[in-house]
Amino acid sequence: MESVPNHSDDHRRAGVISPGSAPQAVPSGARRGGAVPRWLVALTAVLALGVLVTGGMAVSRVMRERQLSPAENLRIERAKKSVAQAGTTTARLQLAYAYQRAGDYGRAERTYRDVLSEDPRSVAALYNLGIVAELSGDKKGARAEYERVLAIDPTHLPAVERLGRLLAEQAEWQVLGQVVRPALNAHPDMADLHYLLGLSLEKQGKGADAAREYTKALEFAPELADARSGLERVR
Repeated sequence: MESVPNHSDDHRRAGVISPGSAPQAVPSGARRGGAVPRWLVALTAVLALGVLVTGGMAVSRVMRERQLSPAENLRIERAKKSVAQAGTTTARLQLAYAYQRAGDYGRAERTYRDVLSEDPRSVAALYNLGIVAELSGDKKGARAEYERVLAIDPTHLPAVERLGRLLAEQAEWQVLGQVVRPALNAHPDMADLHYLLGLSLEKQGKGADAAREYTKALEFAPELADARSGLERVR
């Protein structure tokens, strides 16, 4: 089965980007030429959390019920204090993110929605709401939030990759291509995006176009085995 890129690293959970991060920042695992790849083994491997065993809803429930660590409690209390003192949108975003990191998805969602009531175009709140929905097993809700992000910023790389993965899982190949193209036009050296577009074209029976995208992906990331496999399939 073809793989779909998933970005994660030691200080991010399932691709979560801190609200303080620039929306345009290149996520770890979204390769420009020469970067080290990190790919999911299969489309069905949805999240990169080791605790995901019996499904997203079960994980959400367990994480909500578990006791928070001292570090998590401290992070949340500091964020609450910042909200009480400053009352800014940024402070509320940090509180929502603290809840999210602690696995308290209910409070995280409510706090992100509080942010959106003040700033409906907050890309950070919308994107992380998508992550929270995924972690809770709500792929439909996650897709809706990522689409809202891309309606504001069609080149938001983390949202493109996450929505792209969901679309690939649902075999919505034409829509996948439509989602990837604006980001690829803005970031033509992103190997992962060339791969996703190639996969979309291949599944639509456009072998020559798919081969071109797989070739471009390999130009920027020669180690990209999935692009190489794709190129072999369409030749």
